[in-house]
Amino acid sequence: MVRAVRAVLGITVLIFFVCACGAKTLPFSKTPEAQTPAKPDEGEANLLAAAAGGRMGEVRILLDVGVDPNTTDEAGRTPLMLAAQGQHLKVMEVLLENGARVNAGDQDQRTALMHAAAQGLLPVVKLLVEKGADVNARDKNEETALMLAAQNDHLKVVQYLLANRANANYRDKDKRTVLMQAAEKGHLKVVEALVERHAEVNAKDKDDNTALMLAAKNGYLEVIKVLLSKGADARAKNKYGLNAMKMAELNNHMDVAAFLWMWKVQP
Repeated sequence: MVRAVRAVLGITVLIFFVCACGAKTLPFSKTPEAQTPAKPDEGEANLLAAAAGGRMGEVRILLDVGVDPNTTDEAGRTPLMLAAQGQHLKVMEVLLENGARVNAGDQDQRTALMHAAAQGLLPVVKLLVEKGADVNARDKNEETALMLAAQNDHLKVVQYLLANRANANYRDKDKRTVLMQAAEKGHLKVVEALVERHAEVNAKDKDDNTALMLAAKNGYLEVIKVLLSKGADARAKNKYGLNAMKMAELNNHMDVAAFLWMWKVQP
């Protein structure tokens, strides 16, 4: 509460300064000639903090006096990203109405949508998509919001993104698809959702591993059954000459190895 009052009082003084002195810019506003500072100035820092804390009154005042809605902190995060991570939907709407860029990326090129998807924040994801967020944008690791949601087993977010044209066959920097990522972590329901949306079952990463091999390596038998039912190749080998059965054996998942052996010898 004290923090909020201080911020509001500070802005009130600045407004008085503008009116009394006829100044055209606030002390913390940017001029066209100024270079972007390494750290946010006082007004920008206040906006970042207010957005992160969901303090709507402060956010409105700061925007009204000209603070840039696209300012960033030292990690490149915008007020919109911070509000999204805090699930402050109303603050997000105000920021977007005042020019916040919905597809801005932080220093890792992650957008507000990516942050929300990674946390499984479905209402936030829905708002951002409705406001034009690019569901197929990629971060510096070539990962998408769909990948981040799938890795963290956020099924509802995965389903929503797939229904809104998220590409299930994009690859990250290691040439892995979202199906490979989900299979490797044993996220069964996510794997089922992906294969129903025609995720490529036999795609290979940079080492020629498939989703089946990655699931076998970690002993996820139920995931393996789903992949095989959708046409996964149990005989495929990676660049080291290992197939899914051998990877299961090497990692002491003997039940999985036995199941795969039976599958391979079936006519």
